[in-house]
Amino acid sequence: MIPLANVLIAVGVIGIFESTVGSIGFAWLLSKLRRKTEPKEAETELRRLSLDFLIPAHNEESLICKTLTALDHAKEFFILQSISCSEVIPQIRLRVGLDHCTDRTQERIAAWSHSRRTPPIVTANRGPIGKWNVLRQLVHESNADWIAFVDVGSVWHEGLLSAAFPHLRRPSVIGIAPSYRQESGSLLENLQWRLESWLKLLESDAGGPVSVHGATVIYRRKFLLEVFQRLNRETWLNDDVVIPLSLRTHWPFHRIVYLTAKHAWVRDLGAKASREYGRRKRIVLGNLQWIRSLYPTALRSNLCVGLLASRRVFRAFWAYWLLAISLGLALHTFRLFHFQGELIALSAAFLALFLFFPFEGGLQRLRSAFFAGLEIPYHLFHSPRTTPEKPWN
Repeated sequence: MIPLANVLIAVGVIGIFESTVGSIGFAWLLSKLRRKTEPKEAETELRRLSLDFLIPAHNEESLICKTLTALDHAKEFFILQSISCSEVIPQIRLRVGLDHCTDRTQERIAAWSHSRRTPPIVTANRGPIGKWNVLRQLVHESNADWIAFVDVGSVWHEGLLSAAFPHLRRPSVIGIAPSYRQESGSLLENLQWRLESWLKLLESDAGGPVSVHGATVIYRRKFLLEVFQRLNRETWLNDDVVIPLSLRTHWPFHRIVYLTAKHAWVRDLGAKASREYGRRKRIVLGNLQWIRSLYPTALRSNLCVGLLASRRVFRAFWAYWLLAISLGLALHTFRLFHFQGELIALSAAFLALFLFFPFEGGLQRLRSAFFAGLEIPYHLFHSPRTTPEKPWN
């Protein structure tokens, strides 16, 4: 029993270590060694830049106006700041891609647009339903230098665009990711996001993360067009991993910047605990997609990028690392105490409570994520490479 318990604990600890600081630490050291031999960055771009907000929407009548209003406020705040500093004001537009909506999303956008000087450009997805198809179409329809993918439900701090703009003028930068704040997270979830934010800082210092939060991310469009071409016509579920990983794989010496300013954040109003299981299952299937197809290429292209991607691979199995540690500790506990029957009964009671009690909020999200994580081996052997999972969750 003791050797088995120790092995389980060791496996779990190694998994969690590699899911957090392990792989990042090695990547960070490699990037520091490489940076000593890098030439200084070229002069910043001085011409007028353009930026399009690209917003994919599928039946989002309850939140679309909140997102549009937040983006409009950030745009106006940035323009006022630019005028006060006598800077050249970039061209900024809003584009919404409607994906086979069956509710009043389009009517809400039209009503919101009446009071705006520059209403958003609204287009409809002409292909199969799916967020990836909408993003691809919006990118090809845009002619801006930079584009920002913005999920409906995302609410920007008004200073986010101002914090991001200096990086738009750096030729080495191909992506910008703001920090993330959860709308109504539990204490445990908030601690997890603080840890993830710190890890993202380390990844940013190692050339940039290979995954970002999907609520908002800004990309240089000419590189993004090539990424869509390289990824062919397959529908990818996790665009927040597939796109930054592809950018870092094919252009490992360009950077994706993680913003750290106190006002450079975005909140997500669209994450609902009642829909968490479906969202987590989609993430699991999406992870298997890119691990099968893109991870080997990332490992071969650049060791630093491969190490950062390895953290995401280990993190995909987080539920099993926690399960291994829990089982190892339980075996040690049963050995130390003589009243093993009572401990087994108590453990079974706690397990039943976790499995069946109707939790709400953060605990429900945690349980949904845990269950979806445990399903990885099943999907690994039974799911096709092109997953049939619902295109929106």
